[in-house]
Amino acid sequence: MAPLKILLSAMDGQGHVNAVLGLAGILKQHNHELIFALSPAWESSIKSKGYQFIALKKDKVEEENKSENPFESLLNFLNQQLEILRKEPMEALQQFDQQKLVSTYLGFTSDFMALDKPFEKVIEQIKPDLIIIDYVYRIPTLIKTKIPWIQLWSCNPIAVYKESCPPEGTGFSVYSPKEEWSEYRKLYSIKYAPLREMLNEFMINSGVEPYKEHESMALFESPYLNIYNYPEALDYTDVAPRPDKWYRMDAVIREPDDKEPFKVPENLINKPGKLIYFSLGSMGSVDLDLMKRVIGCLAKSPHRFIISKGPHHKQIDLPDNMWGDRYVNQIGILPHVDLVITHGGNNTFIESLYFAKPMIIMPIWYDQRDNAQRMVDKQLGIRINTFNFTDDQLLDGIEKLINDEKLHERLTQISHDMRNTKTHDEISKLIEKTVLSSKNQ
Repeated sequence: MAPLKILLSAMDGQGHVNAVLGLAGILKQHNHELIFALSPAWESSIKSKGYQFIALKKDKVEEENKSENPFESLLNFLNQQLEILRKEPMEALQQFDQQKLVSTYLGFTSDFMALDKPFEKVIEQIKPDLIIIDYVYRIPTLIKTKIPWIQLWSCNPIAVYKESCPPEGTGFSVYSPKEEWSEYRKLYSIKYAPLREMLNEFMINSGVEPYKEHESMALFESPYLNIYNYPEALDYTDVAPRPDKWYRMDAVIREPDDKEPFKVPENLINKPGKLIYFSLGSMGSVDLDLMKRVIGCLAKSPHRFIISKGPHHKQIDLPDNMWGDRYVNQIGILPHVDLVITHGGNNTFIESLYFAKPMIIMPIWYDQRDNAQRMVDKQLGIRINTFNFTDDQLLDGIEKLINDEKLHERLTQISHDMRNTKTHDEISKLIEKTVLSSKNQ
């Protein structure tokens, strides 16, 4: 078919933007015109990869001069949530203070509401044949537009399976009691009622259907086509059939940010031990105490470590068996390491599997817990209590995974399947078919 003009957008977060970039790389091979609409801070990064860019400036909601830093609202939200994040999901929900709920989520939620009108203007300006987004909360403009649009779900797909699986973000095993799932969902509905009411007021005023009482506010589904990126070996089709209009895609791996091949830092080259990568992502690295706690433990290991320090990099000193920086070239690093210690964000999780790396997951929030538990259920790695681990648990876990030959064989097979997937071509055809079907209606 003739090349399509495709508008792509994502919520502010490295993992979400990376996921859309990965899909864009596939579509680029089919000569489609690709235009990114993101907050201004992403402009240089997107243009450096050869894509067109339009600044998506949010409406002013409350603050006269709201920062355009793509991570600011997320970092503020996580800083406010640190006390809750240190608790187990059910305990955190039981102790959740409803009076603080709206104020805690206000900046995070307002960013989504503030996207609606600017996104409408971009659509009018570009007049795309298709829109691809990676968002959670509903965007009224997309619901009302006649242009076909696709949701790219870059989180763990457990949310897609709804009641057939545990509630998303809990880290409950698919083998855990279903009564526990029901109890959590009922309590969630009660505790998050103020947030749902705030969002519903915006939805109704925008002329679209509000959220129902027991409906997930985090899953924004398209009536046209929905895609999630997850390895077949870990998908939940052993629990329930995949829902209608949802399609799985294997291993959308972004290109390295640094075009130069990664080289092991000089201070680590001649040291003994395996090479291990440690990253808690943009979320976990916000917690400076946690970062220092893990690094202090790893300093006792006989191995070498590459550390992604995060926003508090100036306050983190590394011992002799480590090298790190505020941001490191993860895609360039992964092929060289023997093990990954991670928060379990979907990007790092999938990329580590793609390169056949065993993982110790220390989940912090939302689907990181689900990825950690899915890996345990599939006997592919270790999940450690992020805030209550002992040094021996982490250090012994490293030795166990490094020396598990059968695990390495299984990971090598999963990596082979991901690298040789046919789902990329299938998804490209589905995307083109979605546009053609829309035009013929």
